[in-house]
Amino acid sequence: KQWYQRRVREVKKQRKKSRVAENEENKLNRSRARGMTAAQEYDVMEICVAGEVFIIPRTRVARYPQTLLGSPEVERYYEPSIGAYFFDRNRTVFEYIMRFYLSDGLIEFPTHLNENLLQMELDFFGIGWRDL
Repeated sequence: KQWYQRRVREVKKQRKKSRVAENEENKLNRSRARGMTAAQEYDVMEICVAGEVFIIPRTRVARYPQTLLGSPEVERYYEPSIGAYFFDRNRTVFEYIMRFYLSDGLIEFPTHLNENLLQMELDFFGIGWRDL
């Protein structure tokens, strides 16, 4: 539990740093005034993986409803205290998983990645080798 609370504090700090620009801060304040998070207003998903926050348009993940991020099952991972979906997974591999969504299913994995780790992460997120 202490580890989780520490992780939440780290994520909050990181999110705070990422919103330094005044324009972004103004957008966030307008969203809060309407009772919405910026992610809800701009229809994006904020995804926290091992302490790093990734942002992706919901329309991109909706193209792949057979995957975890594209399915309603992803809501189990939403953490209201940080306003993001929280996954304690491998951040390096997740960067490539994000490319899957952003490049219409086309990604290349570097040869230095452990194949078992890669397969485990792809299985967790519901991305089969056929989808690549």
